[in-house]
Amino acid sequence: MDERDSNIIKNSTTILEELLSQSERFNGHTLDEIVKTIHSQGIKSETIIKNIYLLEKNNQLTLINPYYPHNFFKYLLSTFSLPFWGQLLFIIFFYFINYYFEPIYPIILIKYISSFIFILCLPGYALLNALYYKKEEIGRIEKISLIIMTSVAITAITGLIFNYLPWGIDPYLYFFTMSTLSIVFSIYGLYKKYEYFSLLEVG
Repeated sequence: MDERDSNIIKNSTTILEELLSQSERFNGHTLDEIVKTIHSQGIKSETIIKNIYLLEKNNQLTLINPYYPHNFFKYLLSTFSLPFWGQLLFIIFFYFINYYFEPIYPIILIKYISSFIFILCLPGYALLNALYYKKEEIGRIEKISLIIMTSVAITAITGLIFNYLPWGIDPYLYFFTMSTLSIVFSIYGLYKKYEYFSLLEVG
């Protein structure tokens, strides 16, 4: 917790700190109900929301989305899975832009950019989301670095394996393999995230 965060909490009234510490009292209540209850004690809503945010940020309070899907299939079709569908659409886009369009300007530029993302970002992003599905587990800078390094490793290992196969490195088979790996990693990561937040909700 940084100094600014500490000062916000220190400036809170004793009543606010006492109410927020009574987690059982607010178990099952909505955020709006909690704010209204504490606000009735004469504390500003802005102060309440700031402190609730900081308590959640420091793992002292857990807020659960009341609209969280109760089975994995619904979770897969909900807005919680938008990153996965974005990856899937990008894979389809990459396939068509690289295999059905002539390499002329500006298509060639789009091909270069999409290839960079597909090879050096997508597989690592999918794998890291499967390994680190909790927000607090890894920082943003560390995640970006690991995405690139992991993608390079996956791409190199896959290419090395294909190099020793009888048919060699076939572009279509290579695309299919990398796409399949990314999709499998993404679905596994989605399931782990769904399972984790489901346990939080039950708890």
